[in-house]
Amino acid sequence: MGGWEVIAHRQVLSRLQPSRTRALPLAPPAHRRIRFVSEVAATLIGQPSSIGQPPSGVLRHVARTEIAYAGFWRRFVSFLIDATLLVGVEVAMARSIAVLTPNDFQALANVAPVSAALWWAYFVVMESSPAQGTLGKISLSLRVTDIHGDPITFRRATFRHLFKILSTLFLFTGWLMAAFTPRKQGLHDLLAGTLVLREVRYLVIGPEAPFEPGEHWDGARWVASVPPLEKS
Repeated sequence: MGGWEVIAHRQVLSRLQPSRTRALPLAPPAHRRIRFVSEVAATLIGQPSSIGQPPSGVLRHVARTEIAYAGFWRRFVSFLIDATLLVGVEVAMARSIAVLTPNDFQALANVAPVSAALWWAYFVVMESSPAQGTLGKISLSLRVTDIHGDPITFRRATFRHLFKILSTLFLFTGWLMAAFTPRKQGLHDLLAGTLVLREVRYLVIGPEAPFEPGEHWDGARWVASVPPLEKS
């Protein structure tokens, strides 16, 4: 093999060898900025930073829903919503009947039974339905149940509605009982064996405290102040 062939082979081999490149200096890593922001945010909320640490298995922000007895004022507001809707329907019916009946007394006599049937159907059908409440109750996250927390039947809802007559007697004392009884029951609830419950939604931030405080911390979560329901 001549000298020129050796030189040619060396040139080919030099082309096949990987070229060496010089490493260029890089900018500071972005994760340092991320760590800094995380530490500042953790300082503001009083929690240690979790960036670069193994997960502890504890959620720092947990949305929880508990069940509580509906208080007097929530029930009162829900009733005002329902009454406003029903009175609006009654006024429309009264005007229609007044056009057909010139006698005011006769018109009132015709409206009264229709109005009573309207209120009965509205409350009984809605409270015994899967919604477990009227539009006013639904808007405030309230629902009607029996003393075990189960949906009520059409029959029980009818008795509950009729017992409201007794709650209305003696200056609405039966209604006011919902503000003082242990399970926030009015007289008609006690007689019909029903409860009015509400959903309590709050945010738990770590093990410290919920966004809306519950009654006590049981070691794993916040528990709302709800006495246990009766079980058969």
